[in-house]
Amino acid sequence: MSTWLPDLQAQSGPAYRALADAISKDIGNGLLEPGERLPTYRDLAQRMELSLGTVTRAYAEAERRGLIMGLGRRGTFVRRGDVHGVEPYTKAFHSKGLVNLNVNLPAPLGEEDQLLSAALAEESKRENLSILLRGSADPGVGIHEETASAWLNARGWKSSPDEICICAGGQNGLQAALAAIAHPGDIILAESLTYPGMKAMARTLHLRLRGISMDAHGIQPEAFEEACRSHPVRVLLCNPNLHPATVATLPQDRREELIEIAERNNVLILEHHHDFLVPNQPLPLSNIAPDRVISLAGMVKVFSPGMLVSFLRVPRNLADPIAAGVRTSVWCAPPLMQSIATRWLSDGTADRLSALRRTEVEARQALATKHLAAAHTVTEPHAHHLWMDLPRGWTSEDFATHLRENGVAISPSEPFFVGRGQLPDKVRVCLGGPETRAELEKGLQILANFLGKPALQNGNGQTASNNNSAAAAAAADPKPPTRPVATNPFD
Repeated sequence: MSTWLPDLQAQSGPAYRALADAISKDIGNGLLEPGERLPTYRDLAQRMELSLGTVTRAYAEAERRGLIMGLGRRGTFVRRGDVHGVEPYTKAFHSKGLVNLNVNLPAPLGEEDQLLSAALAEESKRENLSILLRGSADPGVGIHEETASAWLNARGWKSSPDEICICAGGQNGLQAALAAIAHPGDIILAESLTYPGMKAMARTLHLRLRGISMDAHGIQPEAFEEACRSHPVRVLLCNPNLHPATVATLPQDRREELIEIAERNNVLILEHHHDFLVPNQPLPLSNIAPDRVISLAGMVKVFSPGMLVSFLRVPRNLADPIAAGVRTSVWCAPPLMQSIATRWLSDGTADRLSALRRTEVEARQALATKHLAAAHTVTEPHAHHLWMDLPRGWTSEDFATHLRENGVAISPSEPFFVGRGQLPDKVRVCLGGPETRAELEKGLQILANFLGKPALQNGNGQTASNNNSAAAAAAADPKPPTRPVATNPFD
């Protein structure tokens, strides 16, 4: 049992807020370490002579701030990472000596220098070159939107130029849309496993993010319906194609059912399409309900991570508020990048890049199949990541931590997890981070060897873990941890 006892004398305000502030302070000064298990609500209430309701509310406030996480019967734990919710695994992108199987980026192709050099040479021939330094849209405003709309429509989308909002990357597009359609305190829903950036955005915008249950095909419509009956929901966030963790793709009948539920309950839908390399993907939900759905076309895997250009297809009545959201955050997508993106979309370079990236990801998928043949994974032939079950006895957090100590960074399930309950004992493995296939193969070999090792054991035969982490709490259960069936739509 945890012996942590906070000092509330230096805190002010209501007792629940003072206790949440004390948690934040003690994490900052090292009295509470990442992964440490907190006292139970009842134990802390008794020892501090507080009501059970006060402690419950304080823990909820601390969880809202991203300081702690509740894992059902396992208990409540200090998050691993800083108080702003930046997970240590995301730092792998900049860590020397680590094979980065954590960040979901397209692999380098070796063609980028030549393509960018040619594009910059063409840009330098412009008569009005200095306009790109003025921090505003090109005077030929409209050509970028027209080109983006035509490119998307060639892939089955339904859009017109006046429905296109150009953003400074996917993160900016999502945040601009959310800021325009939701207000502080609003309830927004997402899959119980979602894009981690959504969680940070919800905290920044003071929105109440709630997770709804999903299965192998994505969001479960009955959970969405129950959530709408139980609470005033403003927005549903979803990743309908190639889910960023589970790789799930929503079937067409389920898409239509989600839209029907949203229509009945006056809920807006914000969908994120992050990968245009997979052929024959289902079309966006906005094709079905153009007045209710905002669709983000993330272009990272077409262009490159440094090309901060993405496209929002928006309902006409929301075009101005969302454009204002872009202006209040970054003013506009970098004009030079907009111009290069338009050039590449119109002259075929984007399609050439896409073909090259498909070939590269096919080769990397083949390496993953070769080295992880003994593991249970879910993926698609052109996906940049896979979702992998862990051997019995390992928790996601501990597996990722110990694998990192062996030189490979992967993503545990916790950064994707929304809500309370038991974390899936799975990890995400990304294939595009390593600079070369040889480096990727090295990382996959280390991962494959690690999969064959038993979970670390202590003297009592239980799974060992640092700092009384969630894994230690779960190890006492002789059954392999599984995600329980949700009885609450906000599982």
